[in-house]
Amino acid sequence: MFNYARDLFDESTVVGFTEKFTAILEAVTKDATMSVDAIELRSDTERSEMERWNETDVVVPAVTLVDAFEAQVERTPDATALLFGEQELTYREFDREANRLARHLVSIGVGPETLVGLGMYRSVDLMVAMYAILKAGGGYLPIDPEHPDERTEYVVATANPVVVLSRSQDAGDLPASVDVMEIDRLDLSGFADTALTDVDRLRPLRPANVAYAMFTSGSTGRPKGVTVTHGSVVNQIAWMQGQYPLGPSDTVLQKAPVTFDVSVWELFMPLQVGARTVIAKPGGHRDPEYLVAVAEERSVTIMEFVPSMLDVFLADPQLQLPASLRYVLAGGEELPAELARRFAARSIAVLDNTYGPTEVTVTSTAYRIGPDVGAVVPIGRGVWNTRAHVLDSRLRPVPVGVPGELYLAGAQLARGYHDRADLTAERFVADPCGGPGERLYRTGDLVRWNSGGELEFLGRTDFQVKLRGLRIELGEIEAALVADPTVRAAVVVVHSGTSGQQLIGYVVGEGEIDTAALRQGVSTALPSYMIPETIMVLDEFPLSANGKLERRALPVPEIAAREYRAPVSATEQAVAAVFAELLGVERVGLDDNFFELGGNSLIGMRVVGRLRTDLETVVQLPWLFSDATPEALARQIERGADDVIGHAFDMLFPIRAAGSKPPVFCVHPIIGLAWCYVGMAQYIDADRPIYGLQTPAAQGDGELPGSIEAVAELYLREIRRVQPSGPYRLLGWSLGGTISHAIAVQLQEQGETVELLAMLDSFTAETLPTAPNGTVTMAEVLSGMGMDGVGDQLVTDVTESQAVAMFSQLTGQSEEQAAEVVGRLLAAAQHNSGLTASYRPGVFEGDLLFFTAAEDDPTGRRAATGWQSHVSGDVRNHRIASTHWGMMSPAALSVVGPVLKEHTVGNRAR
Repeated sequence: MFNYARDLFDESTVVGFTEKFTAILEAVTKDATMSVDAIELRSDTERSEMERWNETDVVVPAVTLVDAFEAQVERTPDATALLFGEQELTYREFDREANRLARHLVSIGVGPETLVGLGMYRSVDLMVAMYAILKAGGGYLPIDPEHPDERTEYVVATANPVVVLSRSQDAGDLPASVDVMEIDRLDLSGFADTALTDVDRLRPLRPANVAYAMFTSGSTGRPKGVTVTHGSVVNQIAWMQGQYPLGPSDTVLQKAPVTFDVSVWELFMPLQVGARTVIAKPGGHRDPEYLVAVAEERSVTIMEFVPSMLDVFLADPQLQLPASLRYVLAGGEELPAELARRFAARSIAVLDNTYGPTEVTVTSTAYRIGPDVGAVVPIGRGVWNTRAHVLDSRLRPVPVGVPGELYLAGAQLARGYHDRADLTAERFVADPCGGPGERLYRTGDLVRWNSGGELEFLGRTDFQVKLRGLRIELGEIEAALVADPTVRAAVVVVHSGTSGQQLIGYVVGEGEIDTAALRQGVSTALPSYMIPETIMVLDEFPLSANGKLERRALPVPEIAAREYRAPVSATEQAVAAVFAELLGVERVGLDDNFFELGGNSLIGMRVVGRLRTDLETVVQLPWLFSDATPEALARQIERGADDVIGHAFDMLFPIRAAGSKPPVFCVHPIIGLAWCYVGMAQYIDADRPIYGLQTPAAQGDGELPGSIEAVAELYLREIRRVQPSGPYRLLGWSLGGTISHAIAVQLQEQGETVELLAMLDSFTAETLPTAPNGTVTMAEVLSGMGMDGVGDQLVTDVTESQAVAMFSQLTGQSEEQAAEVVGRLLAAAQHNSGLTASYRPGVFEGDLLFFTAAEDDPTGRRAATGWQSHVSGDVRNHRIASTHWGMMSPAALSVVGPVLKEHTVGNRAR
């Protein structure tokens, strides 16, 4: 007889306790020498249930990805296969292009069990190249052009591909040491466009051959390549078609980076069932507003999100998921139950919680979320031909409800890690319950079975984490930190707060550590998503009694508190409350800066969305960037949009008008607006005003100046209205740097002192890179407006109408008004581009502070070198891990900002 608290336990749980207690008693009375951990606690019924939960066998055709695609080409040759901007290809057209390139690849040695690098941005060319590689019999090796050169060079050297395919416009973003074949420069007219057979290939192509090798973060400090076969992917696609039936009337948005395994189903599933694939613009996966617009326009029916991005959608009432959406997959991170409930309130689409490591081909388990969401959202059971086992340290199954490590088995297991037999043997182990040669993949994830036969995720057993859907080995980041000579030891953890998860680095130094320089150094070896947001310097690490690192004793990241001024008005209180909740701080005063408290652009979008809902009024993201204190934001909300728009297009744009010290003047990039500089305010002395110089075209004021010298003269008059005499501080990004130099030369000719001349990736006519056809791209438009999406990288290719829509939302103007302004800005940008090409700078007497976009220039000095003959002093060049149009992103500013702060403190000429 057991007595138990009915408010804490149900009857079935207590019955389970009694059965297991009885099993222990029976075992030890039969054999007193038996160790406790050898006792089988599962009843016969429980064992049978667990076996039933793993009955996932389904017959899947033994074909390759090529077979499945070509069968669909036969069925629907004239149906639309690919859409990318204005480009559209039918199944037949796409197939023929891929066939020609495939035959060329065979001619240079590509065949089964060889790899081919794929180093280009999302495009039709990327799809053609990927399918051509597979048709030739090879496996594709995805390479992200945005990743640091050091990482890319390691991946290429380790994988040893036959060739790396790219395009002429993308090849420059790859390391100079990597030999590439630019497919848009190939003459393929001599190759047939008919389908290849095994007769055409170097060897027969089979389901057991490699389809791709995808490099993921590695605990040893180096990424490791997961090798996956055709058969594994075919099984995954077959299960998905059973779970999410698609057909010719459906549309899939290909938005995941091809270096991320979620991309696999987006790349192959729609083109096996006659659906359309819409290819998202490069960088578009980071931009919620763009994704919603494209999904709505193209009637997308299925999408996958990491929960943190899904949360951004649901936090902003203005972002509505399209009515066409039938299925939403949440994966890559733990899905909170509260988020699942919010989704159900906003969409009628089916929501599935998916789980799966790269080593088991995308999705390994899945759970369909019903109307009643409990306290925990399970990750479900194994997909087709995939078995899930929860085992103890001796590889024995544990009872229902008991935590254990998740091991996966079945058709979707990867072959292993490329050229790493040691790592493969460590993670892929023999299956004690399987047949000859069958293996288990040891996931490192801690889970348990619930009574309904669904797996619940509990955490990790090691130091691997998933952050915003990307798998990260903390050891790889730690290895990059200790590679710096000033760092003796490093530890990296994921800090969780109400503002979300953030990577925090802790270091112990050999001497003084410059954390900004350390972050910059790490960025040359790691992709941006693996760079710690904060680095804390400690004298020593906390240790346990046995001398081991005590991670739980590491200090929580702290923000220095200002003198507290309490919010007074209802709007101030609302803003402060939202800041405090989303940033995870105890209280927020009127003077506390959103960014200094740990905010970023992703959290900023959530702030704006919450305030729009709570206050039921217009709140615009640029307001937060321009002065990120509750007092200033509340004041702007109460003023409304009209007041800001009136000043936002002024030739002299006040980013921060208050302050007793001489101002910093920031000249606009090519598009003509200086809004992009608002995020810089947090790094410049609060007592120093900041002004932006903007094109007169923004307000439609008269004829545009006919030379760079004339532009400089016009802007100098505006500067003199605020600051009649020197010393002056000038800064410019891109075209703005060129104009700043011209202004500085004119000031010196007038006898004035220029204390600071700074440029961010500006070019002389001789070093100027040109866009295709000399046009101004939408990336330049959006970047110059400060509308660079969610993450640290910029959007790169949107239509003018989409830019107008985003501009309208940010400014509060009608789309007609916004279209008129954008049209004027584009015309002025084209005009200014012509002026730059013909401009020959004078000589500035002094030093030049320069910042190079190192991701665009492997040498790190091309643009800076072009200015050396136009200054009498030194060009002090700083390499920034960014693209040209990312130089005002939060990640780049975290490095640029402290340097600018140092150079705007004193009063001596520089």
